[in-house]
Amino acid sequence: MVKFLLTTHFDIMRSLILSLALCFFLTPNLLHARDILIPADDFPPWKIAKNGKIVGGIDFHLIAALLDGLEFTPHYELLPWKRCLVIMESGDGDLISGVTMTKERQKYLTYLAPPYKTKSQKVLFVYRGMKTSFKTLKDMEHKTIGLLRGASYFPGFYENQAIMKYETNDDLQGMKMVAAGRLDGFLITKENGEYLLKENPQIKKDLEMSIWRHDKRVEVYFAISKRSKLTKRIKELETRLKYLVESGEIEKIIINSLK
Repeated sequence: MVKFLLTTHFDIMRSLILSLALCFFLTPNLLHARDILIPADDFPPWKIAKNGKIVGGIDFHLIAALLDGLEFTPHYELLPWKRCLVIMESGDGDLISGVTMTKERQKYLTYLAPPYKTKSQKVLFVYRGMKTSFKTLKDMEHKTIGLLRGASYFPGFYENQAIMKYETNDDLQGMKMVAAGRLDGFLITKENGEYLLKENPQIKKDLEMSIWRHDKRVEVYFAISKRSKLTKRIKELETRLKYLVESGEIEKIIINSLK
């Protein structure tokens, strides 16, 4: 009887120890299975980095909305853009934002449909009170218009020799030059310009967008590495993305991020 009780007690203790050991070894793996790696570059206002980490930006909030309701936990790694694509190709990265579709990238990325951004809008920031002075491209003739060095723009602008062009090293420099009266206007992507005004209230009071606009269709996507565990959840992700786009939630997040 004593031997039976001792044997039973030993079996119980052994089962308990085994259960604890399994919990110890399996729990990290289960947690790890819920983690996803998102490589991202510093590209305000879409992706904003501070102290070597991605801490915010439009895409940061869009990804949170995309993953809402799923069990995945995003972890960001700050990298140059080309390195982000390398990480996605190797399968070390799971999800990437702000990517356009090319044949080469389609070899290692699965693009989530629909694109979450379909238009790139160039605007002209001018000194406050000059908004209606620039309604067409012709209104820029015989004016000094700033633009970012190395950036691509649109047909009719570069070819027009009557438009005096001044290249700047960064967007903020150009915006400050308009505020100081050294440029008649500065060309910039709408979201980038709004973000700079948000971050620099000292020039926000002096500038506004002119009536002139130039829209270009550019489809921007979320994409999954074809080697990622997320490939099994593509239908769920696309259903969620479609809802965010069609409900206007994507546009609402973009607007709120720039307020």
